[in-house]
Amino acid sequence: MTDTNTKPREIVNHSPFRKDVPGAAPKTFKSDFERQVFESVRERADRPIQASGSVVTVPQQGDTPASYRATLVSEVVERTNLAGAGSLLAQASDMGALENVVFSAAMATPEAQGRLAPIVTVDRAGREITEWVGDKKQWLKPFVATPQIGAFCDERGRFQRTPVLL
Repeated sequence: MTDTNTKPREIVNHSPFRKDVPGAAPKTFKSDFERQVFESVRERADRPIQASGSVVTVPQQGDTPASYRATLVSEVVERTNLAGAGSLLAQASDMGALENVVFSAAMATPEAQGRLAPIVTVDRAGREITEWVGDKKQWLKPFVATPQIGAFCDERGRFQRTPVLL
């Protein structure tokens, strides 16, 4: 049963590769420096966010760079295979060390799930570059031949130990 009164989640496009949800009260930045500080926090978390498939909110009113950093880490923790990381996040004294553990686990999540995850970045020239992380067998499957069991013969009917490509 779906509720028809719920508003669909709007997506804010900051750039072609980043789509964040605006949240209840998006932050209005007072200066370019303040915006750049939040963007650097978001940029550090961008690859793990894309690899884990998380959807995060833009900075909200009252957020500091440290609280926004903790919000991003908690969003990534929800989508990774870390058991008990939520309690670690609450009592984290060294946010940098916890961030490294969570982000490395997020980058390993697609491989653990047996899937490929696209990570799209944009270089200085504005070109989109897609890098794939995860299980390499997923993209190799169409190119792998099925193994053949039994004796192999050449065109004259002589048995061969291995198949010969003609």
